Amino acid sequence: MAIGADEMTLLELTSAYQTFASAGAQATPYAVESVVDGNGREVYRHAQDVHQVIDPNVAYLMTGALKSVLRSGTGASSARLGVDFPAAGKTGTTQDYKDGYFIGYTPEVVCGVWVGFDQPAPTGMTGAQSALPAWADFMNATAPDAPEDFAIPSGIEMATIDPTSGGLATPACPRVVSLPFLIGSAPRQQCPLHGGLLASVPPSMPPDASMSGEAPVQPSPVASPSQSDVFGKIGSFFGSLFH
Repeated sequence: MAIGADEMTLLELTSAYQTFASAGAQATPYAVESVVDGNGREVYRHAQDVHQVIDPNVAYLMTGALKSVLRSGTGASSARLGVDFPAAGKTGTTQDYKDGYFIGYTPEVVCGVWVGFDQPAPTGMTGAQSALPAWADFMNATAPDAPEDFAIPSGIEMATIDPTSGGLATPACPRVVSLPFLIGSAPRQQCPLHGGLLASVPPSMPPDASMSGEAPVQPSPVASPSQSDVFGKIGSFFGSLFH
C-alpha cells in the first residue's frame, strides 16, 4: 500500500494527508458535528478522536516537500489557478489515466479531489490536468483573507539544495529548492553536478547560513563512491516529487 499497489478510497487518502497538515495528529473522519432537536436543544455532539501518530518534525518534512511540489513540481500549475497562499499537496495518476487525484492542504483545510468514471476507463488526463483545477477552485473559495504559513517545529533546519543531485545549491545550479531537514541531517556538501569539487559545510556554520544556499567556503576532496551513492539516492527522491 505504501507504494500505491492497493486501492484506497478518497476519504482514506485525504485522511492520511490530514495527519501531515495537523503536525502528526491523526483525527478520525466524521460527517456530523452535532444534532439539535426542534426546541434548539443539542442531543448529540461528535466527540473528537485525535491521536499523535507522527513526530511533528517528521510531519513537517512531508509538508515542506509537498509545498515545493506546488511551487515547482507536478502541481506548479496551481499558481496559474490562483493558489497564492501557503499550501502543500501532490498529484496522482493511476495506470492508463483511469484515475486523477489531487490531495492538498493549508494549515486550516485539507481537500482531496478524484476524477474518473464509475466504470474504470481512461480519462486521458493526469491528476494535474483533471483534479488540480477543482481543488484550486475549492481552496481559493475557502482561503482566509490573511492566510498563515505552516508553523516550523523546533527540530527543523532549512537548506537550499539542487533537487537533481540532493547537494547544497551553488550559484551555478540552474534550479534550487529550499527544503526542511531534521536538525543535523541536512546535506553538508555542495552539489557535485554544478560546483566542481565538493565542499564541506563548516561545523560552526550558523543555522541561517544553511538556509541561504551560499556555497561553503572550505574545499574538501572529491566525494567518495559512497557519498556519490547517497547524493544519487537523495536526488532520485526529490526528482520523483518534482517531475
